[in-house]
Amino acid sequence: MKYVLFKRKYSYHAIAAIVFTVAMLAWMFFFRESLAVSRARYKQMTGLERLEYNNANIEETDEKLADHIRVPLPGNYREADVSTYVEPVSRIITIYIPKVTENFIYDNPIMGCETGITGLEAGPSDLGMRLQIRTEVLQEPVLTFEDRYMYISFKDPKEVYDKIVVVDAGHGGDDPGMSAQDTREADLNLTIAKYLQDLLEDKGIKVYMTRTEDVSTSLEQRVDLANSLEADAFISVHCNAQKDDEDTLMGTQVFYNAEDTSGASLRLAELCMDSVTSAFESNRLLCSKGNDIYIIRESKIPVALVEVGFMTNEAEMAKLLSPEYQRNAALGIADGVLKAYDRGIIHND
Repeated sequence: MKYVLFKRKYSYHAIAAIVFTVAMLAWMFFFRESLAVSRARYKQMTGLERLEYNNANIEETDEKLADHIRVPLPGNYREADVSTYVEPVSRIITIYIPKVTENFIYDNPIMGCETGITGLEAGPSDLGMRLQIRTEVLQEPVLTFEDRYMYISFKDPKEVYDKIVVVDAGHGGDDPGMSAQDTREADLNLTIAKYLQDLLEDKGIKVYMTRTEDVSTSLEQRVDLANSLEADAFISVHCNAQKDDEDTLMGTQVFYNAEDTSGASLRLAELCMDSVTSAFESNRLLCSKGNDIYIIRESKIPVALVEVGFMTNEAEMAKLLSPEYQRNAALGIADGVLKAYDRGIIHND
């Protein structure tokens, strides 16, 4: 009898174990399915929605999250490998973090301050994780690293840089400007503008470009960038053209804002004229009132639009196509800007 009871008792235990195991397997299956659905929905969220979701659903005691975005990093990261690029017109900050996989992005939530952020996207790229942040106004990211986290705070550019110049490469994208000898003015303008950027930044001046590629940028976007930054100067680079069929006109022309009662725009234009004609070896034409030109009329800061030379003049076009003369043109404009700083015409605190 005892043996029978033992067998019966053992059978109950076995049945209970089987039921428990089946229940656990069923629970794990449905839990995993639920988790998969949750992850799928999470992936479908925009980066900003995920940031808001993480902030609302994950308890944290990190005080830095009040004014920073916190980005988890893999264990083998190096600070030197993290690169940052700011696109000033679109106000998009792009940060590349190598060695970050797609799964890592979703398994390690980004958290922190949402104030002033209108867009955030994180995803894989050839360079690792690409984090893109759009801000309401142009901001400079400040990165700090602690343990396995990167913290991002944002500052007004004037808090970061003492001297700021906006350089505009005229035309671009759907607007090629003048064309001659299979060359578009937009491309020449951009080449000279990039040389100018390098020269000014070598002197410790922060340069924000209205474009760095062959893209369409509206006149409003160009001048709004300069005005919103309250930059020290706004320089627009162009090449000139004679409207009729003649090609006799040649030389450098600079336009200024005649409504600038401080006279800073005129004096900046004159300095650029003197320096460009010397460096580019061109004739000096007039410093002309440019208030019929949108970006000059709407500029609230000292502005000079430099027409380096005439694409319709064969001799001058040869210079415009020469890398040496392109650099000389940029050197002349940079010299004019530096003299304007030295003489207190711009940035006179």
